[in-house]
Amino acid sequence: MVHNGIIENHRSLRESLEMSSSAFLSQTDTEVIPHLIARQLRLGLPIVEAILRTTTQLRGSYALAILHDDAPDRIFAVRNGSPLVLGIGNHGHYIASDVTAILPYTRKVVFLEDGHLAILQGGGIELKTADRHENLPLTGRIVSVDWSPAMAEKQGYEHFMLKEIYEQPQGLRTPARMDRPIPTGW
Repeated sequence: MVHNGIIENHRSLRESLEMSSSAFLSQTDTEVIPHLIARQLRLGLPIVEAILRTTTQLRGSYALAILHDDAPDRIFAVRNGSPLVLGIGNHGHYIASDVTAILPYTRKVVFLEDGHLAILQGGGIELKTADRHENLPLTGRIVSVDWSPAMAEKQGYEHFMLKEIYEQPQGLRTPARMDRPIPTGW
């Protein structure tokens, strides 16, 4: 599993998992996610359902890419708050947190929305809603990116400053992390 983001309730999830005999190897917030998925799998749920049930327990932002032994030919991707882009190529499909990472391989992308699960398999991409498990069509969601890598970093904005101005409302809506002291004397 790969995780980009912050699981804000990881401590309480970890405590609950430790009480049910889960053994952790690190102190990261990321590690609670595979333990939660494993718990759901032990209940007999299929991998997709286990992932979706796990995401209902997570608070915070995340973009996840998940592999599992029971589905070695598939990659599962789900997001909430953290960016996640899918690349549709002639010789494969790609997942990245930023479109610039996949531009050398494909210009056809889908910007995954919050609460959506993508299943990447050799033959294509399946898209589902996380809450109702409904299949969603990819048509209409595929964007052809004609940006250069430098333009892609600006995500279509003419200047980086303009991009940052438009990102301010999202920054204000995202709660600040207060787990570290704020430096004084600035």
